[in-house]
Amino acid sequence: MRSQRNMVLISAVFAVVLVAWPAQAPAQFGSGFGRTLFRGLEYAGSFDFLSSPQNGPFFNDNIFTHRVEQNRAGGGFSYEQWRFFGTDSYNNATTLDLGPLKIDLGTDPQLASVNAQVGLHTRTGYTTTLIPEVFFQQETAQRRTSGLTSQTVAQPLPIRYDITLNTGVEDLRWTGNIFLNTEFRINILGFYDYDLRLTNVGTFDANGALIVSEEVTDFDIGPIDTSGHIVLDAIAFLFQAVGGPGAAVPVEIASAAAQKEKTLDEIMAQVEAGEELSDEDVAALMHHVLTTALFQDPLA
Repeated sequence: MRSQRNMVLISAVFAVVLVAWPAQAPAQFGSGFGRTLFRGLEYAGSFDFLSSPQNGPFFNDNIFTHRVEQNRAGGGFSYEQWRFFGTDSYNNATTLDLGPLKIDLGTDPQLASVNAQVGLHTRTGYTTTLIPEVFFQQETAQRRTSGLTSQTVAQPLPIRYDITLNTGVEDLRWTGNIFLNTEFRINILGFYDYDLRLTNVGTFDANGALIVSEEVTDFDIGPIDTSGHIVLDAIAFLFQAVGGPGAAVPVEIASAAAQKEKTLDEIMAQVEAGEELSDEDVAALMHHVLTTALFQDPLA
């Protein structure tokens, strides 16, 4: 009898271990600094961090979700999050209210349906299989649900912003829409790929005792699509700073991002003359702008 009881106990323990074991496999982020960081991001990104208007009369579109994903084949991890800026369950907009400073984010009804939330998607991580690399991507997008298939998709769309600052003397306001789509990856050998598109369409208003003005704040960066080697690009920039554009040509040719036959002065001469640039010339010009922004001290 005791033997049978022991067998039943051993079998039960074995079954519990089998059930619990798969759950422990991806739990390398389940303790320590990783767990603390993950929970901190969850509190900071969730709408509960600003307020807790649950159980209101409306559906809550102010949504935050994130996850840590283990890439077993790639031998790495990635962190991904979505933060949608919609109305809460009491139909209040997503507003960061700091008293005199208020930041309101959401959907522009002129660009998209009000019922479809617009948010910011961020994904970053690393892999260690074959050639280890680190990657980062971020984009603004709208969440849409198909009425026929009930599937949710995300399509690129800007985020509407309304920022007001009341100093007592001046009322300042920034309004508009901003669109972002960027991706960057670099491997352990130093080779990188970088894509960027940033567009802002907005206005700035100042009304008060000191300043009364209205300005357009539109700007457009990109599309930038460049690849190269970070060390060779830095060396090429130093050669160019010391010896002029011609001195950097041999090093720039060694970088995958700067394989070109024309110097920067020749390309700028074409621009000033109103001549049409080839795709290679445009890529070379964008590469120079990027490396200058990365390696030049703006305070120098």
